[in-house]
Amino acid sequence: MRIIYTEILGAAAMKPISGGGFWAGFFSVLLLIPVIIIVRKITEYFALKKHGESTEAKIRQTEKQPYRYTYVYRKYYSFDADGQSYGGFFDTGVNLKKYQTNRTIRIYYEKENPEHHIINGLSLYEPLCLLILTGLPFCCTVYLFILEFRKCF
Repeated sequence: MRIIYTEILGAAAMKPISGGGFWAGFFSVLLLIPVIIIVRKITEYFALKKHGESTEAKIRQTEKQPYRYTYVYRKYYSFDADGQSYGGFFDTGVNLKKYQTNRTIRIYYEKENPEHHIINGLSLYEPLCLLILTGLPFCCTVYLFILEFRKCF
């Protein structure tokens, strides 16, 4: 421990943090924001799956749409809840047999607001991948910040 005691009332003075430690702390805080948002999405998915209403949605239409230098397949689906029809779309990179037109998929929705719904499985993949992509740099910057912060004492 490198604590320097000054002569004024025995107070301890810390050495200033290095530039690298400052930037590691800065980027840690910046990366914390998307990590919190993504974790909220994942917990929302599991809460809706546990407490939401379940129904089958039918894939009505598939469109092949250009995306950068390739194509994506946009799947439009619809489901009925409380006498009204709701729906949406999702994109897949390949035209999977599981998501062909006229097939059904499992949907979980809020009883009070069927517009807020998730697709079983598909609504979880993207947040998990994003959590890995932002969580690893977040953990690295926190680790570097702690290493540099310890040098202040």
